Amino acid sequence: MTRDPLHTGSADDGPGREASARAVAASSTKGPATRSGNDLDDSWGDLEAEAEAEVEGLQPGASVARYMILERVGAGAMGVVYAAYDPGLDRKVALKLLRPDRRAGDPASAESKRARLFREAKALARLSHPNVVAIHDVGLYGDQVFLAMEFVEGLTLKRWLAEAPRSWQQVLDVMRRAGAGLSAAHEAGLVHRDFKPENVLISPDGRVRVLDFGLARAEDKGSTVDLERSDARVAAALEASRSRQLESASGETLALTSTGALVGTPAYMSPEQHMGEPADARSDQFSLCVSTYEALYGARPFAGENLSGLAFNVISGRIAPPPPGTAVPPWLRKAVLRGLRVDPKERFPSVAALLSAMTPVTNRVRRRWLWAAAALALVVGVALGRGASTDAPCRDASDRLASIWNPTVAAEIAASFQGTGLPYAANTWKTAEALLDDYAKRWIDGYTSACEATHVRGDQSPDLLDRRMLCLDRRRTELRALTEAFASPDETIVEHAREGVAALAPVEPCGDQEALLAVVPLPTDPETRARVQELREQLAEVRVLDLRGKWRVALERGVRAASDADALAYPPLAAEIRVAVAILQHQLGRSLDAEATLRVAIRQAAEGRSDALAARAWIELVFVTGILRNQYDLAILTGQAAAAMIARAGGDDVLSAHLDLHRAFVLDRMNRPDEADPLLRGALATLERELGEDHPLVHRGLTGLSLIELHQGEFAAAEAALERSREIIERVSGAEHPGVAAVLTNLANVATEKGDLARAHELAQQAVKIRERVTPNHPSLASALTELARVEEELGRFEDAETRYERALAILQASESPNALKISVTLNNLGTLELGLDRPDHALTHFRDAHAALVSIHGVEHPQTLTVDLNVAEALLRSGDPAGALEREEGVRRLYEAAYDDGAPERAEPLTLLGEIELALGEPDRAITPLEEALSLIARDDPDTLDTDLQSRARFALARALVALGRDLPRARELAVAAGEGVDSRRPGAERRRAQQQAFLDALAAQPEGRGRR
Repeated sequence: MTRDPLHTGSADDGPGREASARAVAASSTKGPATRSGNDLDDSWGDLEAEAEAEVEGLQPGASVARYMILERVGAGAMGVVYAAYDPGLDRKVALKLLRPDRRAGDPASAESKRARLFREAKALARLSHPNVVAIHDVGLYGDQVFLAMEFVEGLTLKRWLAEAPRSWQQVLDVMRRAGAGLSAAHEAGLVHRDFKPENVLISPDGRVRVLDFGLARAEDKGSTVDLERSDARVAAALEASRSRQLESASGETLALTSTGALVGTPAYMSPEQHMGEPADARSDQFSLCVSTYEALYGARPFAGENLSGLAFNVISGRIAPPPPGTAVPPWLRKAVLRGLRVDPKERFPSVAALLSAMTPVTNRVRRRWLWAAAALALVVGVALGRGASTDAPCRDASDRLASIWNPTVAAEIAASFQGTGLPYAANTWKTAEALLDDYAKRWIDGYTSACEATHVRGDQSPDLLDRRMLCLDRRRTELRALTEAFASPDETIVEHAREGVAALAPVEPCGDQEALLAVVPLPTDPETRARVQELREQLAEVRVLDLRGKWRVALERGVRAASDADALAYPPLAAEIRVAVAILQHQLGRSLDAEATLRVAIRQAAEGRSDALAARAWIELVFVTGILRNQYDLAILTGQAAAAMIARAGGDDVLSAHLDLHRAFVLDRMNRPDEADPLLRGALATLERELGEDHPLVHRGLTGLSLIELHQGEFAAAEAALERSREIIERVSGAEHPGVAAVLTNLANVATEKGDLARAHELAQQAVKIRERVTPNHPSLASALTELARVEEELGRFEDAETRYERALAILQASESPNALKISVTLNNLGTLELGLDRPDHALTHFRDAHAALVSIHGVEHPQTLTVDLNVAEALLRSGDPAGALEREEGVRRLYEAAYDDGAPERAEPLTLLGEIELALGEPDRAITPLEEALSLIARDDPDTLDTDLQSRARFALARALVALGRDLPRARELAVAAGEGVDSRRPGAERRRAQQQAFLDALAAQPEGRGRR
């Protein structure tokens, strides 16, 4: 198989602050009652006090692991919290010791539950988000699990609400931030199970953090433990649910966790938790909405003087009416009430979706604008004379982005990036932050311009205003999803932060009035509009998953979203989702699927009259057909269609340059460098001018330019293009950025082709070292290992190469989003090496696996599939099954004949193998014709690309056939000598083949003249 030659792939305690506000566990400290306190709080507080009494206290100066206790700052049902000093990092931390299970029936059970707590605590420690209290360390202290957490100065949400009256806007801002923390935890597979105002901290700088995640989790089958308190009786709740019966008062039970604590705090628990069922993310959503309702209205949604009364109301869905005179807008109340529904399936699909519904949308603003426009039409002369009043609706552009992008958000993200410990995180974020600042400014300018066109200048219709605002709102949705992803970064997010910003839809098209009016308008009914908005949010989430490298999950969600969009009969949205789906299919190596998806997207974009979107789909199709599918002529025609669509959309220099990149790549594959080189250089110049030299498309273009130069033998020019890419990455992101490793891998490839194997090996090793330091076990490391293996093959270090291939294969196969194409290529490379090392059985297994994958990716006629199919036949021959090899070869040869023209050099390989098979079957006379034809085809090939190793095989096989038939022994001798000279010494098995050929010559020399088969 032809390998892809380039891989483009603690604050100190402040005076005047309560001790309860200084630490992360302040939620359990008693303080002023909220505006909705009742006997239930006191009842539950007594239960917590009982649990607290079971925890042994530690005195100041005591040690827990490396931490020195300073003072006790709070306690609750799950454990006790101390302020402690970490001498290793010279910082103050909050140290929480979780209460041991005193009710465990036996030591083994206690140990099992302790192990569960330890596992969950470690999972929490992996969660990094600016709205979640960070856990620095997890360990054991005797029979207790402890957590070392960041020490946060601040107030609980409960105290913050009691401190001063808060507007609904202030409450909403805090609850959205807390919800963002919950959402991040859910994405990481964690559930809180006890969200409440006491578990939300607000620091003096306004940063909101959620604490006490997940450690009060229910088992899959909730255990039951007697509760002696009469207030714990929930017979009334069970009467409402009619789903199970409790015992009489003398033996009532309540669903508890295995640690003996109620699964959550009753006032904030979901119906399923009250019924003792396991909690999930939808339960957290319910608790968040209870807390939000309470914060907005000053009273909880469910009344109840004791647990049974509360549980009855919660399970029955009996929400108390809000106090009179509240200013909470109806749209916000509607969102909160949906999150409070009894059936979890009727709530929002995720907390992220809830948060979106808790955000004011453009349509609400538009209704105010339309009223203002009507007034303007009535008193236009007066209105124009009162600019200060008429442009008021256009002054809130900055406020529209304030909850998504502001200095506080930027600082929180910067801290999150820094918290990853990646050496390039700070520089990468600095670049991304500047780009986001610019994007936000352009969005604000676009919003203001659109608003003023209708409400100040009066030269724009309300319909066009609506279209422009919907366009801007889509960008806002994308920006929110991206910044939320940046707030909880992993190594993939940090590496690709620049690409994430670059992928944001540009703001400028939202001012293209002609294009906006041409597109099929959004349906007017509110339900459909709301559903379109939901799907756009899902699309934004899909793109974030793409950025995180979670391609398989992203694809599943994208396919579902596309199907849902089809049901709405709004083709522009369906087309946009499908373009994103096709890109994911391409990244997963599913080129056939990508091609089919893009063709549907093009049709839907045409139906929706979205020419710019259709142009994007055509551009992607050029790459899929030309580079992934090797359908060069079709790709050229596709490029012409893409160019026509760009022109129809009004012309776009960036889209045209992107198209020219893909065209140049295809022309290079077609061995037309004179056309590819200038086309690519022109595209590069445009991209640098319009997007900046550090844009991902520029780096892609520089890599492609190096490939074109390499194919022409211009090694210095190829290296220069790559070195420029490397210099830009190092200057912007630092020398440890994984992008540098990608460039080093490509430089190693150039050095290999140049014959400088020592330099190639050094460069490939550097690339692997960078990847191992910053992205261990990531698929990108597999690419670096593959190039290193290739160099080691060239150096004759076959065992080392085999080890590298095997490690690369293991990484790819274990990936969360395995790329089937990369796996199949690695399987083929490993099989080829094993075949050369005379291990045909192992090779056969790898070839068969690779072939099965490639058939599903490309189909049976793709050149990559044909190559591996032929490798299967050769492995069968070498394994001692010439009959099986012949059957396989005949099928492959027919496919080769269909794929390649008469006289094409590519037909020589199956013909050579056919001759070798006939010899193994004892039919030398039937071997002569295919071998002669193979040599004739090889001779027609370009001398610079001639496969001398295949030529050596064909010559030696023909020599053996001639001797076996007793024909033309002098020619047989000449062929055998030439075959020995043509063996590629860098390939595995070269010495063995030379030895076979020499033994053949020796036997031929000893053979009496004229002797042979008659």
